Amino acid sequence: MTDVYDYEGGRVFFKPTLTTGDQVFRKTKKGALAYFVGGDAEYPNDDGFALKPWAEVRYDNAERGSEEVMVLGNIGIAMGYA
Repeated sequence: MTDVYDYEGGRVFFKPTLTTGDQVFRKTKKGALAYFVGGDAEYPNDDGFALKPWAEVRYDNAERGSEEVMVLGNIGIAMGYA
């Protein structure tokens, strides 16, 4: 997971797609991992997003042009949809 979310390098702003309530944002690697694979008692609503039998997923930040991607110096920020 560290090749996609760099929790060791600093703060990560990760808001999982299917979360609600007090545990919406995952500020730690443990919280993000719980969302993707489930099985963590501290995150009882997580049932393994990555383990579901998805039929199709699409990520597209280019559909509406460059306003969906923000570049600040050497940092790029994008919020796509699936």
